Formats: sequence, structure tokens, C-alpha cells
Amino acid sequence: DSQEPVIGAVVNVKNTTIGTTTNLNGEFSLSYPGNFPAVILVRSTGFISQEVTVNAGTSNLQVVLVQEVDDQAIV
Repeated sequence: DSQEPVIGAVVNVKNTTIGTTTNLNGEFSLSYPGNFPAVILVRSTGFISQEVTVNAGTSNLQVVLVQEVDDQAIV
């Protein structure tokens, strides 16, 4: 399990059109003028999507994406 940054992960506020993608360092920035708490959805191909609830004033958030496991075996 390496904790390398996920480049290009899609990050959005759930049930809104507010979103962005992660940069080369796996970082992102969002502005959300709505009601809190809000749910942030992070997803990327090959990883299990994560939902994180945030409150007003949250300024630093670390989300760890877990790689999906393919259950198919070639015999």
C-alpha cells in the first residue's frame, strides 16, 4: 500500500455541480456557498469512491482512496 497522490481524481460536492480534479500532487480546492455539513465525493478509475462529510470552515482534508480488487481469475 503506497500512499502516492492520485492525479486527476474527480472531487465534487455531492448532489451539486460544484467540482474539480486533483492536481499533480493530489491536491484540490473547492469553494462551496451552500449549507453545511456537506458531503465531498472523491472518485478515480481503479479506486473505490470515498464520501467525506465536511463542516463549515474545513480547510484541510486528506482522503485516502483504496484500489479496487478485481475478483476475476484467469486459469
